[in-house]
Amino acid sequence: MSPCHLLTHTGGWLGDFFDDLGAGDDALRRMVEERMPELPQLFPLGALFSYNNAGFYLAGRAIELITGQSFEAALGELVLGPLGLTQSHLFPEEVMLQRFAVGHIQRADGPELAVPWPIGRAANAAGGIASTVGDLLRYAETHTDSRLLAAESRAQMQAPAVPTLGEFEHVGLTWFVRQLGSVRVIRHSGGTNGQIAGLWISPEQGFALAVLTNASNGDLLTGALFAQALGDYLGLDDPAPAPVVAPPERLEAATGLYRGALSDALLTRHDGALLLQITPKGGFPRPDSPPGPTPPPMPLAFSDERCLIATGGLQAGARAELGGWEGGKPAWLRFGGRARLRADG
Repeated sequence: MSPCHLLTHTGGWLGDFFDDLGAGDDALRRMVEERMPELPQLFPLGALFSYNNAGFYLAGRAIELITGQSFEAALGELVLGPLGLTQSHLFPEEVMLQRFAVGHIQRADGPELAVPWPIGRAANAAGGIASTVGDLLRYAETHTDSRLLAAESRAQMQAPAVPTLGEFEHVGLTWFVRQLGSVRVIRHSGGTNGQIAGLWISPEQGFALAVLTNASNGDLLTGALFAQALGDYLGLDDPAPAPVVAPPERLEAATGLYRGALSDALLTRHDGALLLQITPKGGFPRPDSPPGPTPPPMPLAFSDERCLIATGGLQAGARAELGGWEGGKPAWLRFGGRARLRADG
């Protein structure tokens, strides 16, 4: 296995596994040695992009072994300190000394506090950092200013490595990369319990946008702001692909249940197109965490032979992909960056 498999989300094993193994320095080691060997291999190594948080447990543990430090200490010494990211923290006891916003879950009868607030320390390498817009923009400078990061390193991180065929066309190390005309955009988002963040950078234009939200559906805001910023600051438009009329047999072949770690996806036929229903299953940020709210169903239409586009609803323009077509049916559905396996043959 190459480190690139971890950084490009192509390890192929179940990636959305979370557990709280305590606050000790051994939390990440225990995650890698005790929990990760139990994760099933869903796809062959290197065969398919599917967002894999667990891959970063392994990458973080490698950093611990190489540096002889905890992941958090190594990150502080090698990244946060040199870049002056003084408002970025990995421990709740550090965050509580700052002004901060707790997360919320948006339910039908109104928002509720997202509990527990932190993810377990064992998952810090995958997404435990709490930061500010100012620090995110300072970090973005490392990808626009050659004085802060060697040009060769920056080019390696930003270069397209694996196709994703979603909102962004490729994943690099570990940025998501998209070419919009003559403008290249790299992006990464982050989500913990009731909090969603997004960072977009156009390196050649020296442009960056950072958005932090404290709501479970904050991605609706981050996506809308990015689309607005594309036009206002870069003069770009990013229209969604046009839907096409698919033959009934193609629609029928696509229908079925696709199972994921944290949610299942059901595709059914509806008015000459498809309807996608995502059903949360729980498991984040703890294995026994209850599922979040079930979103409304989303109408989908084919935009080409394997790609789908949401034609309405809150996530209009969102993209999905069907792949592994064997025996006339797809083997998996990728939506939200996760590939879910077909459950009904």
